[in-house]
Amino acid sequence: MGRNMKLARANGMTTMMEDGVYKVLSGETTLEEVLRVTAECKVVFFGNIDENYILM
Repeated sequence: MGRNMKLARANGMTTMMEDGVYKVLSGETTLEEVLRVTAECKVVFFGNIDENYILM
C-alpha cells in the first residue's frame, strides 16, 4: 500500500468495495451491483484483472 493510500486510510477513507458492502448490509443496493461496479472501476483504472486479483 502506497504512502498516500496509507494516509487516506488513516484519515477514514473507505474503498468502493467497503462502502458497497455497507450499502448492501443497509439494504440500499445488492451485492451483485457492488461487484459489477467495483469490477468495472478496476478495469478502467488498472486494465484487465488477473483472475487471482482480490477485490478490496
